[in-house]
Amino acid sequence: MNDCAAAGPVCSQAVVLVGGEGTRLRPITSRMPKPIVPLVGRPFVGYILENLARHGVSRAVFSAGYLADALRGAIGDGARYGLQVRYVVEERPLGTAGAIRHAERELGGGCLFAFNGDVLTDADLTAMAVFHEAHGGRATILLTRVDDPRRYGLVEVDADGRVLRFLEKPGAEHAVPARGALVNAGVYLLEPEALAVIAPDRQSSIERDVFPALAESGELYAFVGDSYWRDIGTPESYLQAHFDLLEQTLRTSVSADVGDSYLFVADDVALAPGARGGPGGGGGGRGAPPAGAPPPP
Repeated sequence: MNDCAAAGPVCSQAVVLVGGEGTRLRPITSRMPKPIVPLVGRPFVGYILENLARHGVSRAVFSAGYLADALRGAIGDGARYGLQVRYVVEERPLGTAGAIRHAERELGGGCLFAFNGDVLTDADLTAMAVFHEAHGGRATILLTRVDDPRRYGLVEVDADGRVLRFLEKPGAEHAVPARGALVNAGVYLLEPEALAVIAPDRQSSIERDVFPALAESGELYAFVGDSYWRDIGTPESYLQAHFDLLEQTLRTSVSADVGDSYLFVADDVALAPGARGGPGGGGGGRGAPPAGAPPPP
């Protein structure tokens, strides 16, 4: 077990919701699904898988729809990200709750994480699991702070973290606290009892149909994270995510590879005589080939 997972309770399975068409990112998503748009040299959803594996998740199920074969071809069985990936394909859009219930046949018993497939975060899922177990609710949602909540729904919580109510996409007149407004971050931890209220094979929204009912019964809690979080669903945010990764604003293996020099040379790269890998020259990889040797394949 890794160092993060060893710190507390673990939910070893997750559903990643990747069925949408990513219309806000067109034309990038015209021929590829949003989960595999390139982000600093790897499919975007790879960062979600990497963080899940870091916190002890061993199986992720993609609830897919749009260009599902392209997604499967890019991600495969998930071995390169440190966990097992399986796929279920929606014949018609089922909404966020319906998609999670549709993926249930590929899941084992017990709790699960659910991720919206357009969220880039290094959220501390182990801490979220500890919070969830301590409070004993049927579901816990991750909240994050934003300066402008108008694109999102606000969440009101009490001192113990119990969700009191949701406020959908407030207007400009809504006062934003100095530390930012709390919004739904699109990451959930669910008990089997939360899935049981979702009708199978029917379109439903977990945000509109499930969570309000759980909040009313006092069984929905919110974990406020202070980790990096970004919705990459717009071209502007997608571009900024590249800078954030390169500047190591969040924890990823790519940030570790690039380091402070912003220079990464793969092990299978051959440097030609006189080539420089950056301001200081050099870098990783093999040395230059002998004189007269053919170029590398």
